[in-house]
Amino acid sequence: MRFHEVPAAAWAEGGYDLAVSIGSSHAWPGTTSEALTALAATVRPGGRVLFGEGIWLKEPTPAALEGVGPGPGDFGSLLELIRLAESVGLRAFQVTVADEREWDLFESEGPIGRGQRWALQHPDHPLHAEVMSEVDARRTGYYGGYRSYLTLAYLVLST
Repeated sequence: MRFHEVPAAAWAEGGYDLAVSIGSSHAWPGTTSEALTALAATVRPGGRVLFGEGIWLKEPTPAALEGVGPGPGDFGSLLELIRLAESVGLRAFQVTVADEREWDLFESEGPIGRGQRWALQHPDHPLHAEVMSEVDARRTGYYGGYRSYLTLAYLVLST
């Protein structure tokens, strides 16, 4: 196994058994389609791509869109993501999505939890109020917005 620490958009080698991109299609300048195309080019024929990307579980409400921040077209449905992968020559072998419990844990331990834990440990820090404001905004955006609308799809793809 080899790991390469280079910008994704600068990577041009191929012939790998596996390429992985979980929630980071933005590492390739441009679109999800461009990320999938680049990943497909890195694996040998029959190789695998493990791809994780945000999807809407249902039509987003204005609160869901505001909570996560993208425009209505920034994420698609699960079927749209599968078809997008197919359009660049990748076929889905396995498809799963994060359930609500997994997403709740991600938010609680990640963006919301990290900031809150830091703020509790640093009550007198000059950035305390700013961090808490960001935590509160994220919590409102998630629990009052995109929870039950947005999730992460995991696709195991092959050429």
